[in-house]
Amino acid sequence: MDFEDLICMSIDEVEYGICCIAQRFGVDIIDGNERFIGDIREDLTSEFNGCCPYFESEDKAPCYLSKCRYGCEYCPVKNYEADYKYNPKSDKIEDMVIALIKAVKADQSYVPTESEISKAIEIIFD
Repeated sequence: MDFEDLICMSIDEVEYGICCIAQRFGVDIIDGNERFIGDIREDLTSEFNGCCPYFESEDKAPCYLSKCRYGCEYCPVKNYEADYKYNPKSDKIEDMVIALIKAVKADQSYVPTESEISKAIEIIFD
């Protein structure tokens, strides 16, 4: 697996988690939301200092080509063992959001606080 494959897997997992959480709330985030799902993913990544090597705009190169904005110790450039899986323990909202935050941070051992869980839900439905 090369770096691009790893990044695509990360994007897919996080966006899948966002859609699952929205669906649990009865919201079709793809069709019923003003914001693009990629924007939600970027907002979550910025909020939780997650891995975002695919970030790119006209004035900034992806962080793996320049100075990283996030300082993620699980950077896939440094560590191809980073775990992006969205794997909730149950279908309870709290477990789903915890799994999403872990996927964003590429760290399955991370334990989010209650305020982080609330913030993630707020970002998804902002």
